[in-house]
Amino acid sequence: MENGARFSDVPVAYEGLSEIVWRVQQGIPPLTEAEFVELGTWFAANEDRLAGLADSASLLDIGRGRKTCYCYSVAALRRGPRAEDVGESAEDIRQLRSRYADHPS
Repeated sequence: MENGARFSDVPVAYEGLSEIVWRVQQGIPPLTEAEFVELGTWFAANEDRLAGLADSASLLDIGRGRKTCYCYSVAALRRGPRAEDVGESAEDIRQLRSRYADHPS
């Protein structure tokens, strides 16, 4: 039996730990699975509005001179709370929620 088959959870666990270390190095706040679900719920409830606010390149302004791709946020939410780069995507969605929460629907 190949080691990959015997220890199939190891790469997934390693990816999750690597993501946590990367977030710490980049100064991105921690992300719980509960907050990930909350961010996903907010994004889904505002998805049509956000798509309408995005520019012609599907970019949304998240402040401080940064933009995020609307489609990238959708894909990150689909990948789940333990996927690579999800911390950065979650931070982008936090910023979107902060910036666009009070805008009329």
